[in-house]
This record gives sequence, C-alpha cells and structure tokens, in this order.
Amino acid sequence: MSEHQHTPLTEHLAEYIASLKAAGRAKSHYTGTKHLVQRVIDELTLRRLADIQAEAVERWLGQQSTGQPGKTAMSARTRNSYLIALRSFCNWCVERDRLPFNPLAKLDRADERSDRRRERRALSEAELSRLLIVARLRPLAKFGRETIKTPTDETVTPQKRKRATWTLKPLAFDELNAAVEMARERLKDNPTFLAQQERLGVERALAYKVAVTTGLRRGELASLTIGQLDLDSNFPHIVLKAADEKNRQGNSIPLRRDVADELREWISTMQTGKRGSEGVIAFRRSPVAEKLPA
Repeated sequence: MSEHQHTPLTEHLAEYIASLKAAGRAKSHYTGTKHLVQRVIDELTLRRLADIQAEAVERWLGQQSTGQPGKTAMSARTRNSYLIALRSFCNWCVERDRLPFNPLAKLDRADERSDRRRERRALSEAELSRLLIVARLRPLAKFGRETIKTPTDETVTPQKRKRATWTLKPLAFDELNAAVEMARERLKDNPTFLAQQERLGVERALAYKVAVTTGLRRGELASLTIGQLDLDSNFPHIVLKAADEKNRQGNSIPLRRDVADELREWISTMQTGKRGSEGVIAFRRSPVAEKLPA
C-alpha cells in the first residue's frame, strides 16, 4: 500500500477502467464510470488516494444538490450515480491492496423517492395502440404530407421555388390514413420504393411490439440472431445470451403466439430478399446458421 500512495490518482483510475474492460463490462458502463470519477477528481483537485476523504466528497455532492452558477441542480439519482462509481473504484483499490479501507463506505445515498425529476409509468392500452399505429403508418405517411406556405417579409422579393417559402405540414394522428393514401397516389409510379416504406412501417411496429411484450432492452433486442428465436415449439421463446444481457446471466424470454407468428412471417419475407430497411429489427444469422443451406 505504501508503494501505491505516491502513484497519481489518474493512473489508479486508468487501471481500474482497464480491469472493467478485461472483465467484459459494457463500454457504456466503463466509459460512464470513468467520466463520473474523473469529474470528481478534477473538481476536488484530488491527486493521491489519500486525498479521497468522505467529508470532501459529501460536501461536493451536497453542493450539486443545490446547483451552482450556470449549472442546474443534480437529482438524487444522478448524485447517487457519482457516489456508486466512486465507491466501486475505492472497493477495487481495497481489493488490490492499494487502500486499507473504503473511505466512502459509510456515506449514505440520497433519497431518490423524494426527489424524482421524471415520473415513469407504463403506457396505457390506448397509448400503446396509437404508438403501434403511428410506427406502422408514418414511414409512408410522411410522403403524403401537404405543403404549407411560410410567412415571408413583404418587403423582400419572394424567391420562387425556394424551400424558405414553404414547409411540410406536421402529421397529426387523425390525418395519418389520409396521408398514407396520398403517399400511395404520389408513389404509384415507384412501386419498389412504395413497398420499402410499407415494409419499414411493419418492421418498426414489430420492433415496438417485441420490446413491449418481452421487456427486452434496445441493446438486447439488437443483439438477437435468427438462431436465437424458437418460434415453432409449443412455447415460442427467445434465447438471450449471457453476453448480451445486462446481468450477464442469460435467459429464455417467452413470446406471445401472435408476436411469434408475426416474427415468423417477417423472417420469411426477409430471407426472400424483401427487405424494407437495415437495422430496425435486423436479426442477424448466427455463425452456425450462415454455414447451413438456406
């Protein structure tokens, strides 16, 4: 420990982040941790491990709760994220015999329930229905929007055929169907592009439906390959790999039969080359599946 007391704190932090990378932690986790710890180091001008004092960190967190000139006050959740990152860093230093004990171990977290900045809630059935409708229709509906004139200065000679004199009318939910019909009329001479936009709408709606009915996070959904979908068994499900799950344990996620049917249909059209877009629910073929005949 005495040998480490003269090592710059930033070097300890760099080695800690390297250990997180070696352990396979997500990039968002170790980059976020580095940012949080580094900010406290910079603002408290900490140079050595011995400079990490509970009183100084507690005072800094208290200052963030009231706000500072040019900065908004931190929520309790954000302040806790700083404390958790610092405490984890200190725990690593204890485990690696760089500190005799964690100086921040006894600091209490802020009460997040009494300082909520954003109230989270589930979508109602009506809201979810509207979301799926908009996701399905909007890719095509945006090509059926009407144009409206924008106010211009009468003292200035109007510029004909300039975008500055007009804009597209914002889409309203009640006008989606009319916009879709207008788009089909406008794109009737380009059936390939028309089909692509309709396909894109189906994909987006299906992406939301899978996310809502399974609880998968965006990254987990994006990590799936076709080989991880078991759609034809008595109990359709998704096999989530441990490396792609947040808690790194892996899981089997059940699928509703109607969602499984839609996924099966989507995959069948995808395999025949009728793609509408890339990266929406872009299930990839697993390395094993790529070696098998189609």
